Amino acid sequence: MILLVHGGAGFRRPGTRLLKKLTESFSPGFHILQRGGSSLEAVTESIRVLEDSGLFNAGSGANLQFDGVRRLDASLMEGKYLNAGSVIGLEGIRNPVMTARIIMQLPHVILTHKGAKGICILTSKNCSIGRSGRGDRSQQKRQVYNHAYN
Repeated sequence: MILLVHGGAGFRRPGTRLLKKLTESFSPGFHILQRGGSSLEAVTESIRVLEDSGLFNAGSGANLQFDGVRRLDASLMEGKYLNAGSVIGLEGIRNPVMTARIIMQLPHVILTHKGAKGICILTSKNCSIGRSGRGDRSQQKRQVYNHAYN
């Protein structure tokens, strides 16, 4: 049994906090696999730990867009049944990976912004409205955005 988790790409070495959180993210996925759960469930739960941590460019730690809003993307694929689900530009949902997981069960493969958020809210399956919206610097960034584009 193999479970791989990474916290993104880049040229900087991860610090102790990041390595500790990556290690922690293995635990739920590993326990799911030990109990005979699917690899899709294991990966989804491990990613949720990373999204909730605020340490990675995912979930509550995602970079703010130029206008000060976090717009999140997530994608899941599995090979046994060739299913995929993804979200693009999702606002106000803390765990976009959970919404991508829901979309895998639909005839669609990709949903964006309002459609993805609507599916998440309608199904109420592990979709939490959370800190993925506006960041602390949103007012300042909106002013820069408005000055540059208006």
